[in-house]
This record gives sequence, structure tokens and C-alpha cells, in this order.
Amino acid sequence: MSTPDIPPSFLQNPPPNATIHPLDFTKTTPPIPAYKDHFAAVIDNFMTPTECTELLRLAGESAHPPPTTTTPSPNDPPPEPTWQRALVNAGSGTEVASSSRKSGRYIWDSPELASRLLSRLTPFLTSFGLHRIENQPLVTGLGPAKRGEVFVLAGLNERIRFLRYEGGDYFRPHWDGCYVDDGKGTAVSRRSLFTVHLYLNGEGEQDWEVLGPEVERVSRGMYLFEGEDGFVDLREVGKEDGKEGEESRGGDGNDRSQETLLGGATSFGDDYRMRDSVRVFPKTGSLLIFQQRNLMHSGDDVFRGVKYTVRTDVISSKSPDDEQSEFRSQNQSSKITLTNFGLAKGRALNVIFLSSIKTPWTIPLGWSQSIQSDTQPRYQSIKLPYHPHQPHPPINLEPSFIYNHHHNANKQPRLYIPRQPPEHTHPLTASQIWKGLLLKSRSAETFVSAAIQSTTVLSDSIDPATGNQVIIRDVLFRESQKLVKEVVTAFEPTRVEFEQPDGSRVSNVISVGAEGELYLTYIFEWRHPEFDGEGKEKSEEWERVKEKERGMGQSAVEGSIKVLRRLAEEGAI
Repeated sequence: MSTPDIPPSFLQNPPPNATIHPLDFTKTTPPIPAYKDHFAAVIDNFMTPTECTELLRLAGESAHPPPTTTTPSPNDPPPEPTWQRALVNAGSGTEVASSSRKSGRYIWDSPELASRLLSRLTPFLTSFGLHRIENQPLVTGLGPAKRGEVFVLAGLNERIRFLRYEGGDYFRPHWDGCYVDDGKGTAVSRRSLFTVHLYLNGEGEQDWEVLGPEVERVSRGMYLFEGEDGFVDLREVGKEDGKEGEESRGGDGNDRSQETLLGGATSFGDDYRMRDSVRVFPKTGSLLIFQQRNLMHSGDDVFRGVKYTVRTDVISSKSPDDEQSEFRSQNQSSKITLTNFGLAKGRALNVIFLSSIKTPWTIPLGWSQSIQSDTQPRYQSIKLPYHPHQPHPPINLEPSFIYNHHHNANKQPRLYIPRQPPEHTHPLTASQIWKGLLLKSRSAETFVSAAIQSTTVLSDSIDPATGNQVIIRDVLFRESQKLVKEVVTAFEPTRVEFEQPDGSRVSNVISVGAEGELYLTYIFEWRHPEFDGEGKEKSEEWERVKEKERGMGQSAVEGSIKVLRRLAEEGAI
């Protein structure tokens, strides 16, 4: 790779006709209430068509420098970059090929180009209020907001990614990862909070009468498919009528880049079906910017023509004082992972600890197994008495799933821990699990389709008193056809609680053991006041209810883990 000479005047002046279009997801078509107050915006005419052509030419020259012995003819087509298969970030600095993504990619590391793009973009970032991010948990996460961290604009990611999508190419629904570096040797760390997409070609809005049938055809072949019976099922891309790599139907061997682009929109949606999405269509010179946290999106299939886009990140930095504050907070929280849910009310208690425990608790016995382990589960029995004022010494526990069933809040909870499925070929990360739990909050049927038919998000907000994300949703249960309103509270980054009006609660908890092993804990607390009387505990009906809910719990746990692993393998979380 060489460094081409960027013309001195390139991107040095402000765009003459740029217009701003913020996306208010409560007013889009269709609206997405779950994304209320999430940031996304389009800047039309951010670059001129001539500048877009020049940028693609410069990328081509960085890959194929022109020979110095000859002068290229003005009629010669500009060289294109060497397009490699786009990969998916797998964490720890590694990338993997995945069927969730199919396109060409060329990476140009150019501090000069990043600087020029930033100069043009900065006035817009300032107008959006993105030059300084403070107390915005939807953007930074709850932890930084609680710690009072302030993020200031530091630049653009110098790793400029050029993407080429032709017929049959796509990027399935996903969240963008956060890019982090060490501040180039300084004491200030830097991280990305926003994604930038610059479209180098396209006509903008497309005819839905032409595009719609193509989108429907492909959606029926995506790995997450909702059939006519309402069941959501997993499918492998490349099977049946959604064939991976399928070319546009009108392809005849001609230069596809000269064909009018059909498809290729950036689509926002709150679940993996992505049929009813807010679509931003590629338009020459337009720029799309959006927050990276919790904003699910996809690159729609290209059915005709070629889509060229440039991808980078807005990088922000925080002060060394914030770094020390974060370290102190993390060090303090490592002493206890979960909190007491209320022993006096018979609720489940803290069961996962890192180094010490101060909350009194009682745990009978059960299976235990690490998510990242390939070993067989161990059977352990641990029981500690309840002492309101006497802390217990440090104890290492490794339960992974807990089934807490109680029929009377004044009686001892019953705990059951089903074993995790034995296949552990793809260890999950805490970040992947957390993203999966947030998806589950908005689309429960994706994970437990046998029990839940649909999820409708009614509101998604931040509790001003606690800073926790709170989702209110309607859940339609498949067997009973009963619609239940649930309140979902996300305690980032360790647990999500799902509570029903009768007090029944399901908790999903992420924790790390003393050896660094990762655990996902499920706690089920079903309320059955109809069995409150003495002597009814051993009734046949009570035993039937317990057995049924044990089965439901185990099925939910194993099914959720299976879906999490599948989504992780696909690069979607």
C-alpha cells in the first residue's frame, strides 16, 4: 500500500449545499419506540459527486500506485482498490469470516484523509452536540454516566474502510463494536461512540414496488425467519430461497457499477427480522452518523448495481481523572457481583461473587458449569445460615443457572439449576451476552419462541432516579394466548430483570468467577398465590405446576444459550 498525494484543495472547504436530517425514531416510518432518544442523523450533500469520485480514485491509487514512467490518459478509468472479503470483529483484535456479512472491503490507513474528513464534519458534530458527551447513558452506557465521565471529540478513526457491495452482498443485523485505543502513548484513552457511513454513489429513495418483493424474498431466507404461523426460527444463510451470493436477477455480464442501484439501504430495526425497518438509502455524497451502542442495523441486500461506501468512527477521549475514577469504581464493585433481592420477601439472593461476600444468603444444591468450559458439570451442595449482621468469609461458587420456584413469599425458596448444554466450541464474551440480553428485552420470541409468540415494546427510557434502562413491553404467551405487560430493567453490565404485575420475576445475570470464568445465571421466581394454604404444597396440581415450570425454565436457559452462540458465531453480537 502506498500513500497517494491528496490534492491540497480536497475537502478543504465546507460543503456548499449540505442539509441535516436528524432521525427521531418515534416519528419515523415505521416508528421504533424502543429507540426513543437514540441518536442518528443524515447529512445530505456532505460531499459533491466529484469529491466522491476523487475519493474512490485516491483509495485505488493507495492500492495500485500509477507507474512513474507513463502518464495516465484522462480517458482511463480510475483504478479501484483491491477488494478483500469483509470480516467480522471477533474481539481481542481478531477478525473472522462470517456468513452474516458478504461484501468487498479495502482498508486505507490515512491520518491525512481522516483529518480532512474531520475538518469538514466538525461543525456538524458540534451542532448535534456530539463534540462533548456527558451524562448520556444511552450513548456511553450507564457506568460512565454514573461516574460523571465526560467524552470530548478527539478525531476520526484513521483506519478508513472502503466497502463495495454488488448483487447478493449484504450485512445482516448487528450492533457496531466500540473501537478503543490507548491514546497513542498518552494518559488519555480514546474510544469510538458513533459510526460514520459516507455513501459514494446512489440515487436516494427507491421505488418500494420494485424493491419490496426483493426484500421479502430475501427475508424469508435469512437465518432468523418468522413463518406464517408466527413461529420464529433460525435458518442458515444460503439455504432454501435466500441463497448466499445470489446475483441480481438482471445480471448479464455487463459492468454492474453502471446499473442503477437497487437495495443496499442501511436499515434500523429493534429485532432480527428487520422487515419493518427505517431505511436510509445510499445517495451520492450523503453521510449517515449514528450511535454505536444498542442501535441495531443492517446493510440491506444489493439486488442490482454496486454500492460504494466509506466507514469510519468518531473517536472521543476522556481525562486521566476519569480513568482513575473508573478504576476505583470497578475495583470496588468487584467485591460483590449481585445484590440481595430481598430475603424477607422470599426472593432469590446473591449467588455469584468474585472475591468476598457481605450479603447473607442461602443456597441449597445444584449443577454448576462454566460457560467457557468444556468439562462436565460438577455437583455441589452448599448451605449457609442467614445472619442479618454477620458477613460470611470469601467463598468461590460456580453455579451457572438457577431455577428459583416459590409458591409463597414467606416460605423457603426452592432452587433448581439445570445443566448447561455440553457443546462449548465458541466461548461467549460478557459483551456478547449483554448485547444478547438487550435484544431479548425487545424480542423475547427470538430466544424462547416455543413459549412466547411476540413482543411489543411500549416504551424505552432511562430511570432518572437510578440511571437504569427501563423497557415496558407487552408479551404474548403462545400456549395461553395471554398478553402480559412486563417491566424490564437493565442493570448494566451485570443483570436484566423481567417483572410481571403479579410480582413474578425472571433475572438474567452475567458474572465472572475468581478464576476469570464467565457465568450466565437465570433466576426464575413465579408467584402462585392460589397455593398459599397449608397442605396444598404436596397436591398433585402443585407438583404438576412445579414440573411444568421447571421444564419451561430449563428450555428457556438452554434455548437462550443456543441462540446466543448462534448470533455470536454469525458476528451479530
